Amino acid sequence: MEDGNHEMTKKLIEVSSSAASTFEMGKYQEVCFGLDVAVWEKDVAWTAQFMHEILNGIDTIGDFAKSKLFQHMVLKTVKPEF
Repeated sequence: MEDGNHEMTKKLIEVSSSAASTFEMGKYQEVCFGLDVAVWEKDVAWTAQFMHEILNGIDTIGDFAKSKLFQHMVLKTVKPEF
């Protein structure tokens, strides 16, 4: 973003989202990367879209701990009140 390279910034969102999906991190993690970029681009509609998706995915914020990919790790679970 510091370089002003909008094309690369959008590519990084795609890759980050894809990686979060591949590593079964949950919908929240898949969409949260784009919010900063949407705000940076001052794109109100895109920002609103990301906010909507983030809020809809908030219950998946700790899904990575449920993934068998991380079964070898000791992870703290996200408590409902979080």
